[in-house]
Amino acid sequence: MRVGRTIGVTLRSSLPAIAAVAISAYVIAALPRVVRAEAPTAARKNGTVLHVGDSFVDAGLSAFLRTKFNAEDTKYLNVGKPKSYLYEWATGADIDRYYYGYRPSLILITLGANETHAPAGSRKTAVRQLVRRLNGTPCIWISTPLWDGAGTAVSEDIRTESAPCRHFDSSTVAPRLTRMRDKIHPDKEGGRIWGEAFWEWLEANRDKSRGYWGLKDAPTGEHE
Repeated sequence: MRVGRTIGVTLRSSLPAIAAVAISAYVIAALPRVVRAEAPTAARKNGTVLHVGDSFVDAGLSAFLRTKFNAEDTKYLNVGKPKSYLYEWATGADIDRYYYGYRPSLILITLGANETHAPAGSRKTAVRQLVRRLNGTPCIWISTPLWDGAGTAVSEDIRTESAPCRHFDSSTVAPRLTRMRDKIHPDKEGGRIWGEAFWEWLEANRDKSRGYWGLKDAPTGEHE
């Protein structure tokens, strides 16, 4: 009887710890495989960068950026969901899972490629909703490097509505990108060119007085 009581007391005293482990396991299990591969204990000295969006996240861009962020002793998590749309991210549960699961120091967004023929103004609400859900975290919207025949209306919605996130205008580099056979997605080399242009811009726009991945305020015209 004494042994049984001892085991019972030990088990009851361990329940909070067991519950905490179970909850943590549930949170990680709920995340998509691309994020689940990064263990929470694998934190880096200079925080975490979360990069979310559609298939363009992984069109050569994430491979380049991972090397750069790793060199900064920063964890880089890329979540590129093919065929995903602005309203999915703006209203779905994924962004909260990533935000509260990893508490990123910087959030990158690459979205809109699947909606290039949407009417002007039709995605403004979704852009504003998504930005609000980032809870004031430093953020950058990396616009889609458009291809021949792509409409520009959604890119303009993103440009005008993405504040207070900063906006990187990929049209400055789009004509130089090499593309996959679909002539839409950048290939590995195109992703490198795109990534280098973005990284140069990022380095010029960092403000470490606001945190390791803090950003300067947007200059006049960036969202116009």
